[in-house]
Amino acid sequence: IGEKSFWDIINLSTEPVIASHSCVYNLRPHYRNLKDDQIIAIKKKHGVVFINLYPYFFDLDFEEKENNIKLKFEQELKNINSQFTDQDERWINRQFFLQKKLKVIASDLSKYIDHIEYIIKLVGIDYVGIGSDYDGIDCLPSQISDCTDHMLIAKELDKRGFLFKDIEKVMGLNFLRVYEQIKSK
Repeated sequence: IGEKSFWDIINLSTEPVIASHSCVYNLRPHYRNLKDDQIIAIKKKHGVVFINLYPYFFDLDFEEKENNIKLKFEQELKNINSQFTDQDERWINRQFFLQKKLKVIASDLSKYIDHIEYIIKLVGIDYVGIGSDYDGIDCLPSQISDCTDHMLIAKELDKRGFLFKDIEKVMGLNFLRVYEQIKSK
């Protein structure tokens, strides 16, 4: 959502607020990413920021590389568009095609972890989680093929010195905390 809508929700909500597919604006300026004051507002609501795995949102250099790949394969993408009249089929086939092509320029997982670590340093370990978006993105970090590689995020956090109990929070316990709090209302 846009920034104005974000603040409307923060001001109206009496429950924890989540940002399900976000990254950090200060690391990757993009209208979809959260600025520090927004992250702090989510903390104050006892919510969670879930970091998106799409390199476009967490890697400053990815957009240009992605555009170059799309230009390189422009004709193939046009062929897919003309081959499938059903909008959903067209989108799925474009996704499959792009996922294979973009894998060669995929960002390193460490740039993704930088966004998690930024939020931890800004507001604490209790306010960040994984916002995967496996079903809606063209590309994942280079080490991640699908959800079966999800634990590589935990391994990277471990390499950076995070405690097991804190890694568990990022990997799902922060989500469960918010879910249980809202469910009980």
